[in-house]
Order: sequence, then C-alpha cells, then structure tokens
Amino acid sequence: MIARAEDLAKTPNGAGDPLSEVLSIVRAQGDRAAVLSPARSQTLLFPARAPCLHHVQSGTISIRVGTADPVTLRANELALLLHGDAHRVDVNGGGVAREIDAFLASDSAGAAAPTRTFWGSFTFDSALATRVLQPLPPVIVLSDLQDNPIEWLDLVCALILQENEAGRPGAAVMVSRLLDLLLIQILRRWAQSAEVLPGWLAAAKDDRIARAVAAIHQD
Repeated sequence: MIARAEDLAKTPNGAGDPLSEVLSIVRAQGDRAAVLSPARSQTLLFPARAPCLHHVQSGTISIRVGTADPVTLRANELALLLHGDAHRVDVNGGGVAREIDAFLASDSAGAAAPTRTFWGSFTFDSALATRVLQPLPPVIVLSDLQDNPIEWLDLVCALILQENEAGRPGAAVMVSRLLDLLLIQILRRWAQSAEVLPGWLAAAKDDRIARAVAAIHQD
C-alpha cells in the first residue's frame, strides 16, 4: 500500500527514512538472476522495461544504451539500470548478438570463461515508479567495490545462484527477496557516495525527498 502524502512529509524519528519511503513507493521486486559467462566473445541483448543490475566478478563488459557512449565495467564493478532501457552488453569485446532469454535457455555458459557477470532483474509495481526514477542516470556505476566493498554483496549473489540451482520449494520468493536486499544496499551506497551530484538519491539523505514525493502524490 502506498504511504499517505502527509506521512511522507514527516521527518523520520527512529522509524522510516526518506530512502525507505521512496523504495516503498517504487515497490521494487526482484525478478530473475543468472550468471552470464559465455565461453566465447558475445553480445547479449536485454529488452526494454526490464530494470536490472550487472555485477562483474571477473573480466570486462561494455554496456550500451541507445546511442550513448558505452559504459565499461571491469572486475569488482557494478552497474544499475533502473529506467529499464533496452541495452546490449558486449562480453569479451562483443560478438554474435543473442537475446538474453535465448542465451539463458542455451548451454552457452563456460566454467572457465574469462568473464563472469552476475545479472539480476527487477520489476516496479507502482504507477509512480517511472516518475520517481526518471531523474536517475540511465546507468548508475559503482566502481570502487574492490577497495570499498558492499557488505555481503558476494554472499547474497552466491545465495541467489544456489537457490536458482537447487530448485527448492519457495525458491522464487527467496530469490526475489534477496534481489530486493541487493537493490537496497546498492542504492544506499550510491546515495552515500561523495561523487553523487545533488538530485534524487542525494536528497534522500534529508527530508526534502519526502516533500518532493508528497508533491507527486498531490498532482
């Protein structure tokens, strides 16, 4: 249930906080997750309306959104695409293009592949999600995970993959909840970064975001 505007406008006192309020409005839900490690150079195509993250564990990938300059990620770097833009990911320099669903349905992953990337997707179950997320950059990059790791990032990624492989009862819900935790941790880290310009998540450090969200409710 979406919080009332008057509640959002309050400054939290030991209870919620602006970032939590925004996340509750967006209603993020983890969807799917997989390891992308093609045995040879390949280009993977991701459809629109599928917000996701790419966490490079080894090797190098390049992310291309529309006509924008590619974003290159190396080991221990992460990209978050919350607009859900269609994009392509060049693995090991890129190669034959394949839709992500076709790639996942095939037996193309290589255990000794030079590049290994954790991919997770999300859905946003809220009519306000598009408006709330629009001010964010199309690609949010965290590039300091080697020296400043996100707490239990690798552990949660490993748990998600274990749940996918084991196929135990309730696995889909477990994966969804774990992806939710990843998203919160990633947004929290980005919002706290000294390099973040004033904007949506930077404002989440104080109560100004609550007033902005309240204004959206009143439109």
